[in-house]
Amino acid sequence: ASSRNTLRYGYTYYGREGYVDEKQTDIMKRIFIALLMCISMLDVMAFNDSERPVAFASLPQQARNFITAHFPDVEVVRSLADKDLFSLEYEVTLANGFSVEFDRKGRWKEVDGNGQTVPDAIIPPAVLETVRREFPRNVIIEISLDNGLYEVTLDNGLEFDIEGSGKMVRIDD
Repeated sequence: ASSRNTLRYGYTYYGREGYVDEKQTDIMKRIFIALLMCISMLDVMAFNDSERPVAFASLPQQARNFITAHFPDVEVVRSLADKDLFSLEYEVTLANGFSVEFDRKGRWKEVDGNGQTVPDAIIPPAVLETVRREFPRNVIIEISLDNGLYEVTLDNGLEFDIEGSGKMVRIDD
């Protein structure tokens, strides 16, 4: 049995076990509790992520207009709403193999032809002109828009970022 004697300056003497700094122990307990709370919050946020089917008519008007304008005779196979803590996105899969992602307002974020050529009308004119000039033998099979930059994937596997003005920014091969 050890005797416990509190000394000055927040230290406690526990006999053979030595001295313990009570302030440091208190700080470590608080850090541990804060870490547990953070882990719990991340766990709750992960469970809030949900992907659920939605009817085509439930998509934002702009997304429906995009699909009917660029893929007029193609059946919608599946449309999903992907909701997480901070965002809502939609993914539409078409019978011809294309998939299109939209933001919460219905603006397209990505068009993936899954090996097929993306329709020219979707691609901004300056981007299309640069691709045709620089890569005349290739076609765009995927395009996405993120923070004002278009990420383009060609049928030869080449990926690059390009501004809306047509200026190439980065090439990955």
